[in-house]
Amino acid sequence: MRWLLPMLRPIKVLLRGKGNCVMKIKMISLGMFIVCLALIFSLVGCSKNTPDQVSKDAESYNVTTQLLSHDKPVKLDENVTLHSEEYNAYIAAITFLNEFLTVDYQDIAKKNSPNASGLMEENFKRSVLNSFKEYKTKTIENKDYIQVGTIILNNHALNKVEPATTKFEFTIVTYTNNQYGSNIIGKFLDTVNMVSLDGQWLVTNEEKSDLMYQ
Repeated sequence: MRWLLPMLRPIKVLLRGKGNCVMKIKMISLGMFIVCLALIFSLVGCSKNTPDQVSKDAESYNVTTQLLSHDKPVKLDENVTLHSEEYNAYIAAITFLNEFLTVDYQDIAKKNSPNASGLMEENFKRSVLNSFKEYKTKTIENKDYIQVGTIILNNHALNKVEPATTKFEFTIVTYTNNQYGSNIIGKFLDTVNMVSLDGQWLVTNEEKSDLMYQ
């Protein structure tokens, strides 16, 4: 509070000096008013979250959601440490990944849009839809049948500035059966970017890199 001392010095000078008492009272009142305002602004500034405080807002959540891929349970984290705003985004992200990466070529043959399209933001949905025809042809030719085995959270980053966005990084394990082999294990690093629109978390981008052959 030492920074208040320079503000109090003029008031001390007024009290010691000679002059009109009414004027002294007015000047002292003005000085005290300025000091009070300074205190208020100081307290408001101290109440704002620092980066360290924001990071401590994260809480541990038990993951009760259960996902199935081709009727078999997907292994998930038992608990995750996230900001409260991120938990619904996390559930939306793992749901999206499970639906998007679970593949049955016979099912794909009947579709005109990608899996999990309801969890995609419009621009991302449009981008995926543009390449869906080629993806569909390749999937049918390969006779791909892909089961998601594991979705484990590695990292996450939340930006609270509206519209809120978040980024998740997962390790994914899949099992593939196709014309080239059976029970082929795949391991990927999958990054999912999301945005909160009208209270719903939607995927804006998804990228994966192969961890098996690095």
